[in-house]
Amino acid sequence: DPETLRKAWGAATVAARDAGAKVIVSALPDGDDPGTLLEGAVQGVLLGGYRFETYFGSVKNEKPAPAIDSVTFVDARMDEVTVEAALKRGAALADAVNLARDLTHGPGGVLS
Repeated sequence: DPETLRKAWGAATVAARDAGAKVIVSALPDGDDPGTLLEGAVQGVLLGGYRFETYFGSVKNEKPAPAIDSVTFVDARMDEVTVEAALKRGAALADAVNLARDLTHGPGGVLS
């Protein structure tokens, strides 16, 4: 189920980031449509990794917030076209959600 996978990857991304992981490698679970599963996993990673930091200042000697450098999904069932399409769809939806998050977190005076 892509929705369950999206939620699981969101939680896994937060847990891995907070534990200090820089690289994540994982196989996709078995399912009917691996492209849809990849799309859900990509959404989960991007939504889980979201942080609104636009108006936060920095403290001298503060450690930078941890971040995941790369995520790799392994699945032999997909061809390059399926992978590219799933990545584009997943990223587009997650980017739209994260833009909406940015807009709601920002002060009203900045948007008008």
